[in-house]
Amino acid sequence: MERLWQDLKDTLGFDFYKCLADLRQETRTALSRYTNEAVASLTGYDYLLEAASVGL
Repeated sequence: MERLWQDLKDTLGFDFYKCLADLRQETRTALSRYTNEAVASLTGYDYLLEAASVGL
């Protein structure tokens, strides 16, 4: 999750937004650009995947 959050911050962090609604909209837009593969790549640590499969 940390790498996904960092990637999102890198996308949004250097812009100035006039109001919170603008930031929310840009966040929605940025999140919608992530493909399933991109999210898996950013969050798919082996130790997390192994821990998640143990609970199944």
